[in-house]
Amino acid sequence: MNRNSTLIGLFCLLSILQSNTSSAINYVDNGSSTNYALNTGDSLHIASGTYTGTITSFSTGAKISVAFAAIFQPAAISFPNVRGTIYVYGTFRMSADFRTNTGFRIYNYGVVSINGNTIMSGSTQLWMNSYGALMNLNGDISLTNDNSIVNQGTINFGANLTMTGTTSIINKLNINVAGNYQNNGAVLTNQGKFYVNGAINFNSGLVYNHCRMIAESGIYNTSGQLFNYGFLWSKSSPGTGALVNSGTITNGPGSVILAISLNNTGTINGGGYMHFTGVTTTTNSGTTGAAGITADTIRMFDASRSNVLTIYDNQTGTVYPNVKFQAFSGLDSNKAYFGGCSMEMVSQIPLAVNWNHFFVTLNDKTPSLDWSAKADEGTRFEIQRSYDGKNFQTIDLVIANNATGYKYNDLNVNTKSAIVYYRILAVETTGTQKFSETRTVR
Repeated sequence: MNRNSTLIGLFCLLSILQSNTSSAINYVDNGSSTNYALNTGDSLHIASGTYTGTITSFSTGAKISVAFAAIFQPAAISFPNVRGTIYVYGTFRMSADFRTNTGFRIYNYGVVSINGNTIMSGSTQLWMNSYGALMNLNGDISLTNDNSIVNQGTINFGANLTMTGTTSIINKLNINVAGNYQNNGAVLTNQGKFYVNGAINFNSGLVYNHCRMIAESGIYNTSGQLFNYGFLWSKSSPGTGALVNSGTITNGPGSVILAISLNNTGTINGGGYMHFTGVTTTTNSGTTGAAGITADTIRMFDASRSNVLTIYDNQTGTVYPNVKFQAFSGLDSNKAYFGGCSMEMVSQIPLAVNWNHFFVTLNDKTPSLDWSAKADEGTRFEIQRSYDGKNFQTIDLVIANNATGYKYNDLNVNTKSAIVYYRILAVETTGTQKFSETRTVR
C-alpha cells in the first residue's frame, strides 16, 4: 500500500513537470507589433523584419533571440520583470531608457543601440559583448550591486559611466566613454583601450590597467587603488592633463604614466616610468617610492623641474631613494602596447616588421633581390640602391600583401659600376621605419 502511494506520488510529480514543460511557448515573429508576456521557459525568436511591439513581461528563464538581419526594436520592455536572456545576432534597438533587473543576461554578437539611459538594477546581471560586436549605449550608464560587463568588441558609452558597489567591467578591446567615468568601489580590469573623453574619477575600488587607459580631462584617484601595468595617459586637451592622487597608485615594471601635472598627497609605489611636463607637487602626507631595500625603481621625469636636488617641483612629501630622476621622451600612445594587452587587442596592433632574410644575387648582369619579412598588409617596401655605399636612392616600391616572400629584378642598374649596394626600407602603416641589412653585388 505504501509502495503504491509512493508510485502515485511520483506519477503526479512527473505529470506536473510535464505540464510545466509543455506550457512553455516558443514564439516566432517575422516583424510585427504584437505584445508578448514571456514567462519562465518561453522563447521569442525574431526571425526577420522589424519587431516593434511591447514585451510586457520577461521572466527569469525566458529567452529572446534576434536573427542575423532581423531587428528587435520594442516600444518597451516593462520593468521590473526584466530578468530573461537576450541573444543578439542582428540588431537590438531601444529608443527610450532601458532598465534591467536581477539575473538579466545579454549576449551580443551583432549591434545593440540604446538611445536612452541604461540602468542595471538588481544583481547578478551579465552583459557580454563579443569580438566584432558593437554596443552603443548613448545615455548615462549606471551599474549597481554585483552586475558586470565583459567586452571583447567595441562599446561606446554616449554619456557618463558610473560603477557602484561590487560591479565589474572587463575590457579586452575598445571602450569609449563620451562623458566622465566614475568608480565608486567597483572593479575595472582593462586589457584593451579604455578611452574617456571626460575625467576619470576613482573614489574607491580597484582599477587594473594592463594596456591603454586615456582620459582627456584628468585622472583623479581620491581613495581608490590603481594598478598600472600598461600605459596611463592624462591628456592636455581639452583638459589640463592633471593626475591627482590621494589614494594609492602602483606602477608596474616597465609601465608608463604620462601627464602634464601631478599632485600627490597619497601613495605612489612600484616601478616603471612617469613623465610630466607641468608642475609636480607632493605634500607632507604624500609618499613616492618604497622604504628600505627594493628592486623596484621609479624613473620620474619632470620637464619643468628647476631644483636638481628634488624630484618634484614642490616637494615636501616623502620621496624614497628608489625614485630616480631620468629624462626621457613622452611615448606615442598609438605605439605603446604592453604584454598585458589581450589577444583581441594584440590582433588589432600593426605588427612590427621582422626581417627573415634578404639576399641579392647576380643573374646575367641583372641584380636579383630576394627577401622575406613578417609585416602587416599595407607595409611599404622601398627598394634602395647606391653606387658608393653612402648615398641611397629609392628605385621602386613593393606593397606588402599576404605573401611570405618577395622578389625584384633591377633592370635599370648601371652595369658598368664595379659594385652596387642595396637595402630595403620598410615603412609600416603607423609610419614606423625599419631598414634591412645592406647587400652588395659586383
